[in-house]
Amino acid sequence: MRSPVRKKRAPCFTWLVSHHPTRQAPVELTHAYGLQLAEVRKLQGEMAEAETLFRRSLSLGESTLGSHHVVTGARLHSLADVLIAIGTKEAQVEAERLLRRAVRIFSEKYGANHPVTGNMMENLACLLDRRQTNDMETERLFRQSLKISETS
Repeated sequence: MRSPVRKKRAPCFTWLVSHHPTRQAPVELTHAYGLQLAEVRKLQGEMAEAETLFRRSLSLGESTLGSHHVVTGARLHSLADVLIAIGTKEAQVEAERLLRRAVRIFSEKYGANHPVTGNMMENLACLLDRRQTNDMETERLFRQSLKISETS
């Protein structure tokens, strides 16, 4: 099976940095490579490293794009996904908090009935169901996400 990491990325990245006017990697490029590496580590099952990389990516995104940007919402979701996979009670509590933020961001930017918002609601509902915390809210979120998917 072919490795998901390409060996030619590092020289390409090095060339881009060496030809950048400030001789530093543009923030967007740093974000992209950090996010790709985090995804690779997640796929490889290296959740601790993936968590660290997703946290760094989220922090960079929030500082450059703002805490209510859709990219920030996507990074919140990615970090929550890793925390759910880690599976500890503390990680799942944090994942719930992150998914709630992501739902708010996507609701604000796309609207409460947008498919992306519905997907975030479904992910939150799945986590709540797994944690068995609030059956009424879990059912409401599942119903709302189903309604969104049926109408879009």
